[in-house]
Amino acid sequence: MKAAELGDEIKCIVTWASVNSFARFTDDQIKTWEKGGTVEIENSRTKQMMPIHKTFWEDYTKNKAKFDILKAAAKIDNPALFIHGDTDETVPHQESEAIHENCNAYVKRLELVEGASHTFGVSHPFNLPTEEYQTACLLTENWFDNYLNI
Repeated sequence: MKAAELGDEIKCIVTWASVNSFARFTDDQIKTWEKGGTVEIENSRTKQMMPIHKTFWEDYTKNKAKFDILKAAAKIDNPALFIHGDTDETVPHQESEAIHENCNAYVKRLELVEGASHTFGVSHPFNLPTEEYQTACLLTENWFDNYLNI
């Protein structure tokens, strides 16, 4: 979204396991926010409960058009690389595919990393890089080398 806003100030972009929409809430969650409550959302990987306060919902609804990821992707015309694990348990790879399809970049590429989860196989605390993580890093490094002109 920031790349779409800044235009040519951004020379190229790379995303890792990106969502294609912030509208990811159930009717019950929305009702809780509208009543002024806090919604607890479970992190699917860590099982940690994450509190999302009413102010998040208010900001999202007030700025809905600004937070439209697919619309923003259509405004991007600089080189864009979308990296996603093909076994992402948190965000389906089809979400990066949709951003890629909507992206207006003159050079764009979608890379599905075989066997990669949402975190490309790494966890906290970081111990050793996985093959999937190293693949994502190498793809990113090569993209930046090719398009940043530094």
